Amino acid sequence: MQSTKSSQLWSELVSLGTFRKTKDAVEGAKAMSVHSTSIPFFAFVLAQILKSSDGGLLLVVDDPDVSERLQSDFTVFSGSAPVELTGEDAAGTDSSAFGPNLAGLFDFYSGKKNLYISDYATIFRKMPDQAALQSNAVIIQTHSDLDHDALIGKLPKYGYQRKDYVEEVGDFAVRGSIVDVFPDSGENPIRIDFFGDNVDSIRVFDSVTQRSIQSIGSFTLLPFASSGKDTSPFSDQIPEGTRIVFHEPSAVPAELSGDFGKLTKKIADKTRLVYWKTLERKEDEPTVNVIPQPTFGGRIQLAANKIADLFSDGYKIVVAASTKHLEDNFLNLLNEYDDLNGTMLKQEVRLVQASFSG
Repeated sequence: MQSTKSSQLWSELVSLGTFRKTKDAVEGAKAMSVHSTSIPFFAFVLAQILKSSDGGLLLVVDDPDVSERLQSDFTVFSGSAPVELTGEDAAGTDSSAFGPNLAGLFDFYSGKKNLYISDYATIFRKMPDQAALQSNAVIIQTHSDLDHDALIGKLPKYGYQRKDYVEEVGDFAVRGSIVDVFPDSGENPIRIDFFGDNVDSIRVFDSVTQRSIQSIGSFTLLPFASSGKDTSPFSDQIPEGTRIVFHEPSAVPAELSGDFGKLTKKIADKTRLVYWKTLERKEDEPTVNVIPQPTFGGRIQLAANKIADLFSDGYKIVVAASTKHLEDNFLNLLNEYDDLNGTMLKQEVRLVQASFSG
């Protein structure tokens, strides 16, 4: 769960004009372009927007490096990992084949709050439709009746492979009254313990140590592999009101570029579109760029000189400290610098606590 301290930093940043324009673009505008080369910045914006959102955010990005880095930063800022809508297809004969992440699609269609990641090709594909996923969903709850043998018979039909022990996504194992299954909806497998045909307990466990991580009250089992039936265009199934961020729209693959304009017009009335540009920009588009923090090697004079230079150039200075102790230490050091140099830097610096740990 995201620390409330990060909201203090957010409040400071949205008081800045350009940053506020970016927030407004993602949060409220029907369609707007934003120019920024900073992946951590955009991850932070998306995490904060999601916090106040009623549903999911969809990021469409083709660059695997950008996708990986943004997912990592977003997880730090939000406390939860994004969901990729394309995953390994266990039904494919080629191990490198990829198909839809059905659990991710189910959550996306249902409006579950999270950041969902897609490439450009996916938004033009036919995908399993919401009705088909809902009809195949098996809701498993503790202390409820469920046919033990019927569940075991259903798992291979859903694309799961029976193993002695579950080791990776798509595996399931049976030991007496216990059924282990590793869905693609989480980082760990699920252990369902039956008492006859009644679910006695459901636990998330570590596939390496076999030890329980936590007990849960319910679990939704979905097919692991798509049958290829009951599909419809993905763009037709995007929930109304979804915010969609297109990363680098000018770099849409050539074979899709002609259809991209048609698609955005088609979904414009029911979604909010943001074009995240890093290459080209227009003068009226808000631009936010972030430079790496300089290394000061613990020398307060270097840090203070840098702050003084930025302030003289017209910048507003906000320093984020992860704890109150670090905040107090920094203020004391600035105070010493002011005493030695006859400056008033301490009065010009706004410090906030901003911890992103859980």
